[in-house]
Order: sequence, then C-alpha cells, then structure tokens
Amino acid sequence: MTQIGAELLLYAGTAVDFAETVEVATFCPVCEKTDRTIDFTREGAVCRGQGHAFPGRMFAREVVTEGGRQRASYVFESPEGKPLPSWGRIRFVATCGACGKTTRGSIQNNEQRPKETRCACGQLLVTDEQKQPTFRRVEA
Repeated sequence: MTQIGAELLLYAGTAVDFAETVEVATFCPVCEKTDRTIDFTREGAVCRGQGHAFPGRMFAREVVTEGGRQRASYVFESPEGKPLPSWGRIRFVATCGACGKTTRGSIQNNEQRPKETRCACGQLLVTDEQKQPTFRRVEA
C-alpha cells in the first residue's frame, strides 16, 4: 500500500474540498509499462495509457484541517516490489470566503513552488508551499 499526501495553506475563510480520486504515475502490471498515469477511486483504478482496469483501488481518504492548513492523504494499492510512484496529482475545489465563488486547482509534483491559487475576485485562496504530493509505503 502507498500513501500520497499534500498540504495547503488556507486564507481568509477559504473552504477546500479535496477530490474523491487521486492520480499517480506508477508501474502498470497489465500493460507492463512504467510511469503510467493511474486514476484511483474507491471503486477501482484505470490506466489512462491504455484505458484498461488497473489491479487496485483507493482504500482511504483523510482530510485534516489544523492551524490554517489543510492536509489530504489517500491510501491506495500499488504494485508489490516496484518503486514508489514518480508523480502524483490531487485535485481540489476552493470556495472563496469573500465572494463565495469556487475555483478548481490541483497539487502536483512538477510545478514550481510556491504556487498561489486565487479567486476570480482577486482574493488569495490557498498557497502550495512545498514540493508535493509526497509518497510513502504504509502497512495494509
């Protein structure tokens, strides 16, 4: 099992809703290729490269808000004996505390930091401050 996690700094009454899915680049045992983008949900997983089912699924999703920060973590099945995923993306929707509009965003490894997400009204919603998401192995 692998855990992917990321954290956002929240501003001015912003509410964040992290997605129920997670995307990672990992080895696919079905098409036997590395760095395949796999979409994980609680129901299952799909290899985007070929569109076939991936043998795994997401098992847990946890969101914790503390001290003006919100952290999301997901646990999913990953191929045994293979390296940790090389890339990941966690999507979110931020609701502006000033005007109530929503803005879509994502956290992914290949972006420059710090990265700010702003509302169309100009309000700063969240900041992604560090290289993330991070990956680690966890017990089943």
